[in-house]
Amino acid sequence: MNPESAQRVEALCLEALSKAEPDRGAFLEHACGGDDALRREVESLLAGRSAAGGFLETPAWAAATPLAPGTHLGPFEIQAAIGAGGMGEVYKAKDTRLDRTVAIKVLPPAVSFDPERRARFQREAKVIAGLTHPHICTLYDVGSTLRQAQGRRPCTW
Repeated sequence: MNPESAQRVEALCLEALSKAEPDRGAFLEHACGGDDALRREVESLLAGRSAAGGFLETPAWAAATPLAPGTHLGPFEIQAAIGAGGMGEVYKAKDTRLDRTVAIKVLPPAVSFDPERRARFQREAKVIAGLTHPHICTLYDVGSTLRQAQGRRPCTW
């Protein structure tokens, strides 16, 4: 397929996607103007997209798996996931240096590259480090590392 044809197929595909699914057939009938090969190519792309289930709309970080038990972040060994929210993923872990159970909070992949969110995470750590109360966690460590999970991404723990 020559570059002009490829651009036309891409443009028609994108325009078809902007239409409600029931209206796409009529749109393609009109837009392809009887060019059956063009229509088949566009329909093939649309079918492939449907089969992928929105794969391209899902950012890579959304598909990243949580830290598996046994994963090490520095001296901390992940034992289990505890929970997750907009500002972090929390894991039960073992501090292998001092043989104690700790909670590890990791920035979610969606925001781990955002300098503003990383700074907010650091500020949160400083505030917690300044608090001493039996019902507030004790902060033992803060830092960053790269981890392997669906590719490398920075994490703060």
